[in-house]
Amino acid sequence: MSAPAWLGPVVRSYRMTPAPFDIAVAVVVSFAPCAALLSEGGRERWAWAGFGTLVVGTLAVAWIVWSTSSTLHLHAHGVALRRIGERHDIPYGSIHPASIATYSDISGVVSVVGRVVPHAWHIHPTSTGAISFVGPSPGAVRGPGFTPPPAPGDGFVLFASRHAEEIAQELRVALVAHGVPQHLAWWSASAGPREPGGLVSAARDEMPGYRADWRP
Repeated sequence: MSAPAWLGPVVRSYRMTPAPFDIAVAVVVSFAPCAALLSEGGRERWAWAGFGTLVVGTLAVAWIVWSTSSTLHLHAHGVALRRIGERHDIPYGSIHPASIATYSDISGVVSVVGRVVPHAWHIHPTSTGAISFVGPSPGAVRGPGFTPPPAPGDGFVLFASRHAEEIAQELRVALVAHGVPQHLAWWSASAGPREPGGLVSAARDEMPGYRADWRP
């Protein structure tokens, strides 16, 4: 999907860093029906084993392709998040400077039971390095003359990348260039990389802007 003209030219582009463990699990799971059926023996099970493996394998490959298609593009006037079938364009003026945070290990915010990642997040269950910030609500009108305010909760962005610190620095420089006072743009940098831990609910609360009632 092409970016709208108001974002300006691309300055930097980053692809989501995949978690090798999760990719490996998806591959192994795709062969589970075959292993389960063939372990019981019988030639008549070959057809069902092949069919089951095909179905589950197709779903596993689709998930791998979809989840690893996430990209974050820093444009001259905003951020563009892309994933197959999805787009989220964020003007720099809509990013809350105090919400920019980086993580050395973000896996603590994903429940051990089920390992389900919220759809809007661009991470894998065992991702490590990541960056988060708060932008506008995905449904807010944006474009020339429209700079929607940051929306904690609904506008929370989480992106897995081994270049998280670099992205955060680029974001802060861009915010300053777009009128944010330097001390406000760099205020959250003093926290350094975080490593949320403990109960999942508490770990998520450590992410600035995750909760709708967040205030810096």
